[in-house]
Amino acid sequence: MSVDSDPLQDGLAVSQNISKSGLLMATAAKLEVGATVTVTFQLTRRDPVQRRIEGRIVRIQANAEDPEGLWPSFVAVAFDEAAPEIEPLLEELAASGAYGT
Repeated sequence: MSVDSDPLQDGLAVSQNISKSGLLMATAAKLEVGATVTVTFQLTRRDPVQRRIEGRIVRIQANAEDPEGLWPSFVAVAFDEAAPEIEPLLEELAASGAYGT
């Protein structure tokens, strides 16, 4: 997943969870609550569709499991517009056991 926000461009992140209204990601990027971001992601490594969704950072917290590592922060993003097409895709992935592939 990549994250773009002024002045950050093409920052990397790892999704922790996602829904139609937002996502939680682990990142090393220095971001601030209230910042506007654009996240670009695929639901699985084999997913041919790259999604770009704009949102706003609503929460940042330390990643207690990796405070000095690659992903020291958790960042919660609320999407500007709901993406209802994501939830059926996630349900399908969960049912097939395809998460992470």
